[in-house]
Amino acid sequence: MKINKTLHNIDWILLASFMGLAGLALYSLNMTADPTFWYHQASFAVAGIIGLILFSFVPLHLVRQAAWPLYAVILLLMVLVWRIGWKGNSVLPELPYAGIMQWALLLVLARFFSEGEIRDRKRIATALLIVAVPVA
Repeated sequence: MKINKTLHNIDWILLASFMGLAGLALYSLNMTADPTFWYHQASFAVAGIIGLILFSFVPLHLVRQAAWPLYAVILLLMVLVWRIGWKGNSVLPELPYAGIMQWALLLVLARFFSEGEIRDRKRIATALLIVAVPVA
């Protein structure tokens, strides 16, 4: 029963539009690219669809609560890699901190802007500071 309830929470229009755009892109790639590149892109499209469906099972209040801690942890890791540096065959420089930070920034800014009006300059400056800290 719980899965049936979650299936009602999936944004079917978003899923259908994503599948349509992915299908159109793969069709156009089929005409121009070699088969290896096409299979590579098709696997990413399928992974994106699966990710979209799996993410719909995550309760949104958990995502909202995890926004600031995720931002802080990724920022700490970015500072450690920048400040301490890693030598040798370490795995840490290979992790996509910047890509993960983009998702963390989206979550933090969504939570920040959902908590109040954006009409005063102090709130806009705070939002710019949230974005500027990892960019620096």
